[in-house]
Amino acid sequence: MEKILIKNARAVFPGQPENGTLLDVLIENGKVVRTGTALVADSARIVEAENLHIAPGFFDFSVTVPEPGFEYKETVVSACAAAKKGGITSFVLMPDGQPCNDNKGVTEYRLRQAAASGVKLIPAGALSKGMEGKELAEMYDLSSAGCRLFTDNKNRIKNSKLLQLALLYTKPSEALIMHTPGDAYVAFNGVMNEGEVSVRLGLRGIPALSEELGLLRDIYLVEYCDSKLVLGPISCARSVDMIREAKARGVKISAFTAPQYLLLSEEELSAYDSNVKLDPPLRAAADIEALKAGLADGTLDFLVSDHRPEDVEHKLVEFEHAAFGMSGLETFFSLSRTALSAMSLEKLIVLISVNPRNMLAIPVPSLEPGSSAEFVLFQPDEPVIYTPENWQSLSKNSPLFGKELKGKVLEVVIG
Repeated sequence: MEKILIKNARAVFPGQPENGTLLDVLIENGKVVRTGTALVADSARIVEAENLHIAPGFFDFSVTVPEPGFEYKETVVSACAAAKKGGITSFVLMPDGQPCNDNKGVTEYRLRQAAASGVKLIPAGALSKGMEGKELAEMYDLSSAGCRLFTDNKNRIKNSKLLQLALLYTKPSEALIMHTPGDAYVAFNGVMNEGEVSVRLGLRGIPALSEELGLLRDIYLVEYCDSKLVLGPISCARSVDMIREAKARGVKISAFTAPQYLLLSEEELSAYDSNVKLDPPLRAAADIEALKAGLADGTLDFLVSDHRPEDVEHKLVEFEHAAFGMSGLETFFSLSRTALSAMSLEKLIVLISVNPRNMLAIPVPSLEPGSSAEFVLFQPDEPVIYTPENWQSLSKNSPLFGKELKGKVLEVVIG
């Protein structure tokens, strides 16, 4: 591996000794050799830039790649390339695919696909067989193959007993259950947030009540089982209040949202752009402020990209028939930085690098000599504009093309 000398970079390593300092970092064979000032190294590739910052590589807790089965939308290889372009060095891969990741053969295949990229992939296993919500998947076999997390992703679990069994089954272990809260019957056939805008546009609404009812059930189940559960993405103001109250009484839940829910509102749908048709849907301005407050006070624990690639055939159709989702790996940092411009950079790194790793008990990369490199180099205030031409993801379903965001990722260094 090459020798790299990073010059005059501001360290953003919350809770670590180097945090906030301006330093040089020498990396050789994928490991930190030393840090300091005015370092020199023969034959090293020099990395320097104005207002250069270094931080632990971003960690994305929710990435959907529908391979095997739908490789034309995204492959594990293309997702890893997009992740590195966005500063993400580790991510949790949702179980979606055909077949889905409900058996260790799929788990092992996905790990092999990611190996050459250097990106650290953590496979999530399906919670139920076929992600159909009828019968628990073979969690033990999946865990043995490398799954640390179990979820049916956007397929909400309607069967409360099934979710209860999953919570009880994983209780003695370090495995986590993740669930997207929502009552599918209340949300039935909705395509956007229910409210004045949906009425004006003549589109069927998904009420906040759907998320709130589902969340209430999930909280009660966790409390009853005395287990733990990761919930998200959260999109509603009242959901934030419910999570805050549940945490205050000791319920073992963690929650997250995505930066698109912090910057974009339901008004974005006025042009009937299917790239902003998301699940859960973009909400109102009051919801955005509540989500930001929840992140600021720790009610919401971290951010995810909620990367969900779709091909043209599933997006360039009538809005009601378009698939849900947007590509988010490459814009994860800049979208987060833009949406949370009032938040300190250190707090943002906690939300996108530190807390998600802590959730899975994964060590946070450090600058200590001898440690493996897993860093992102970026300029936090540099403007950036994304275009389809410089996009790494196979799918181009992003509403952010042509828009100026703040925060430019330069590269990642992975040992």
